[in-house]
Amino acid sequence: MEPLTAILGFAGGLLNWDARRRQADVAYEALRVEKERIEADVRLGIATLEAKQRLAQIEAEMQRILAREKGDTDRTRAYYSFAKTRAFSGALVALAGVALVAGAFYLAERGAA
Repeated sequence: MEPLTAILGFAGGLLNWDARRRQADVAYEALRVEKERIEADVRLGIATLEAKQRLAQIEAEMQRILAREKGDTDRTRAYYSFAKTRAFSGALVALAGVALVAGAFYLAERGAA
C-alpha cells in the first residue's frame, strides 16, 4: 500500500503544482494585460498632451500670420489713403494755380482796357 500512496501522493503533488503554476500563469497574464493597458493609456495621455501643445503652437502661428496680414492690410490701406490725400491736395494746388493764372489774365485784360 505504501508504494500506491507514494504514487498517489506524487501524482497529487504534480497536480497541485500544475494548478498553482496555472494560477500563477493566469495572474501573470492578467497583470501583463493590465500593464499594457496602463502603458497604452500613458502613451495616449502623452500623445494627447503633445497634440494639445502642437495645436496651441498651430493656433499661435495662425494668429501671428493673421496679425501680420492685418498689419500689412492696414499699412497698405494707410498708404493708399495718404496717396489719395496727397493726390487730392495736388489737384487742389493745380486748381488754385489755374485760378490764380486765370485771375491774373482777367486783371491784366481789365487793366489793359
